[in-house]
Amino acid sequence: MKAPIFHIHAVFTFFLPAMVCAQGMLDQPAIELAWEARRDLSESTYNAKLEEMRNKGYRLTDVEVLGGGARIYAGIWRKNVDNRNWEVNTRLSDRAFAEKWETLKNKGYRPVDQEFHALNGMPYYGAIWVENKENLKWASFRKLTAAGFSEKQAEYKDRYMPVDLDVYEIGGQQLYSLVWLENKDNLKWAIQRDIARGKLPEQVKAFSDKGFRLYKIEMYEQNGAARYAAIWVENTEKRYWQARYDLDENRFRNWRQRFRDRGYRLESLEMYRSQGKILYAGIWLENDERVRWPLSDQVDKTVQGYILKEPVAGISCAIAVNGKIHFTRGWGFQDIASKKEAHANTIFRHASIAKALCSVMAFRLHAQGKIDLSNRTRSYEPRLPPHHTHTVGQLLSCRGGVRHYK
Repeated sequence: MKAPIFHIHAVFTFFLPAMVCAQGMLDQPAIELAWEARRDLSESTYNAKLEEMRNKGYRLTDVEVLGGGARIYAGIWRKNVDNRNWEVNTRLSDRAFAEKWETLKNKGYRPVDQEFHALNGMPYYGAIWVENKENLKWASFRKLTAAGFSEKQAEYKDRYMPVDLDVYEIGGQQLYSLVWLENKDNLKWAIQRDIARGKLPEQVKAFSDKGFRLYKIEMYEQNGAARYAAIWVENTEKRYWQARYDLDENRFRNWRQRFRDRGYRLESLEMYRSQGKILYAGIWLENDERVRWPLSDQVDKTVQGYILKEPVAGISCAIAVNGKIHFTRGWGFQDIASKKEAHANTIFRHASIAKALCSVMAFRLHAQGKIDLSNRTRSYEPRLPPHHTHTVGQLLSCRGGVRHYK
């Protein structure tokens, strides 16, 4: 008998009252972690990257696969600081996934991310599995109808919380995959589905105002219209976070660089098709102290003021105190035509790399009190010809009137 098809056109929200002091069960440590993210990878490139990052001591924390006529991959890797065993599979048939599920469960693993895609009309399943060091109870499901989703919600909501959600369509029927994890920390959470595209900003603001942060986001199409599903968690540690969605390739790249410069790490990456175009969504979480450096706004205002007086295409900046970087930022563009924004690591086209190196070294000498910008350059380098009457400050700001190096 064919399973009934359910058409749901509402937002379902469930709240669980609780208090929590730690969020370790969410696998989002509140410490600075090295990370990398890649997208739009071919199958061969993804496999090579997977091996490379494993050898470097990273583990995959999020994977996305777009199907169609060829697989397109995206992923987030994070430094595997607790040397946790892990495994990922993304090209399993229904039966093969069930067998892999049983095998890894018996080995003491649990799933943290389930993924579905269809290749040339054939369904494939995948998941990231991690060693269950915490010995947490868990449950995972695939191919749930809307009614099945609600049934599992009612069954698990009192003792578990959802940590992964995938929404997809098979044979014209909308289905769900869910991963539930024992809620040992009694963490407040909420889950939503079938959020209309125009309503998502309202939900972000409403949950933020209530002290929640976005943990997972999922995009899908329902009757030709874009819909979102989301998992929210109480932000008990008051960590800064950011979310962006419906971004094309260029806008996603720009936001990714902005947030990296500001000290965030990408925790969740969504890659999806909407009206024939590939779009992206991301959730960034506070990763290091650059997020909270108290002088950030002052530096930004200073640079913005300089740009108003001295228009330039782009500027990149880094500020270090006693060898520790506290601020990184970019302004303007590294490529105006393609609207590719400048960031802290942008390498601009200098006429000579010596100018950039000299400026940095001179700045360090000035900070150490070893040179005075108001002194003539010849007082430090007497081999310069007598007509070099410029000061160090004039030379470094291109006001020395030097036409050549002779």
